[in-house]
Amino acid sequence: MGVHSLVPVPHDQSLHVYHAPADQRRAIVYLHGVCGNVHAVRSWVDAALAFGTLIELVAESPCANRPGRFAWKAPSVAIAQRVDAALAAVKALRGGLLDTDQVVLFGYSQGAARVEALAHENPGRFAHVVLGSPPEKPDPKLLGACESVVVLGGTEEDTRHLQTGVLALQADGIRARYLFLPGAAHGEYGPRARDVVQQALLWLLDPPTE
Repeated sequence: MGVHSLVPVPHDQSLHVYHAPADQRRAIVYLHGVCGNVHAVRSWVDAALAFGTLIELVAESPCANRPGRFAWKAPSVAIAQRVDAALAAVKALRGGLLDTDQVVLFGYSQGAARVEALAHENPGRFAHVVLGSPPEKPDPKLLGACESVVVLGGTEEDTRHLQTGVLALQADGIRARYLFLPGAAHGEYGPRARDVVQQALLWLLDPPTE
């Protein structure tokens, strides 16, 4: 696992950052699920670091009766501002060795829904997205500006809406792929998380051959 640090951001929650080597300058911004475990990424972060530095935002709204857990209730424009501030803070920490124009958005559950909104409202800004178990069927109208989309779903949850959503993306001309997370229920990544995330990012960022 790469070097983990808590990075303070003025007037915001600190970021969880896992640093890729200096020569790997892509940024991967992660939004967790509602009241989710912010450390769930540790099951696959070492695979992600071959592709970029992982920057995890923590949602802004505390979950009642779940100390230390948070939910996304802010409008997506506010989340977009937080993403930009996070990228600037990590770029400064890395001495400029972060390409903020090469940003992968990765969201899980409620975080995946926020990723869709960010992609829709910032066309061309986020070309590559990963949606982990989103609550609704992936929508071509929201993801039409993306170059590639990977949707993940656990084998122990109902994923029919996810698979039909990927078919809809493909039918609309969007490069999209569905991958199972073996042994995972909703809220989990399962025992093969590392392999699946590695496969997802490799496909996502590998341009198709003509």
